[in-house]
Amino acid sequence: MRWPGTQRMRLAAALLGVASGCGPGEVSPPSLHTQKVLLQGARPAGLSLADIARVDLTISGPGIVSPITSALGRGTSNAWIGTVTGIPAGPARLFEAAASDSAGAVVYQGQTVSDVPAGSNVQLVLLLQDPPPPPDSGAPQISSVEVSPGQVAPSASVDVRVVASSAPGDSLSYAWAAQCPGALGDGQFTDANAASTRWSAPGEQPVTCVFSVRVTGSGGSSVTVYVTVQVSS
Repeated sequence: MRWPGTQRMRLAAALLGVASGCGPGEVSPPSLHTQKVLLQGARPAGLSLADIARVDLTISGPGIVSPITSALGRGTSNAWIGTVTGIPAGPARLFEAAASDSAGAVVYQGQTVSDVPAGSNVQLVLLLQDPPPPPDSGAPQISSVEVSPGQVAPSASVDVRVVASSAPGDSLSYAWAAQCPGALGDGQFTDANAASTRWSAPGEQPVTCVFSVRVTGSGGSSVTVYVTVQVSS
C-alpha cells in the first residue's frame, strides 16, 4: 500500500514548527511552539498492541555528547507521544524508538532523522500501522489518505479523503474516527461514513490527533489506516 496525498501518509518523518526549556531528555507538556517529528511504521504481523508495555526514545547526532533518552507515553492504542526539551540545535538528529514488552524484550524498533532548530522543543509521535492483510484476503486496497491542511487551528476544520479500491463489483463502506489525547473532545466528522468528509477540531491546543479510517468490502474484509493531524494556531 502507498499513501500519496496532501498531508500524505508516508513511513518517514513529518515536521511542523516550535520552542522552550528544561533538561535534556525531560518530558514536558507540549508548548505552543513545539516541532513535531512523526515516526511511522507497520506493526509486525503477530505483534499485538497489548504486548507493548513501554516505548523508549533515544536522540543522538553531531554535537550531542551523550544520547538523550526519554520514555514516550501512550496517547492512543497505536500511538505513543512525548515532548522532549533541551535538545541541542543542529542538523541530522537521529530519533530512535524502541518498543518493549512487559519482560523488557524489544518487539519493535524504528528511527527517523530530523533537524532541530535553535530553541525548539520536539514532540515525537510513534504511530504504528496495522500489518497489511494477506494478498488473498480479498480486503480492499487503500491507495491514499489525505488530510488538507495537515495542521489546523483550534475549532477550525480540515478536509479528509480516502481513496480505496477492491474487486470489480464489490461495494465499499467507510468509517472515520478520531482520538485527540489531551483534549476535552475528539472533534467531529461531518459524515464519518463517507470517503470524503470534513472534520472539526477540538478547541484545545496544541494537540496531536490520530485519525483512523476503516474501509470494508461487501464480503466483510476490511483494512484500516491511521494518520495524524496537529491542532495548533
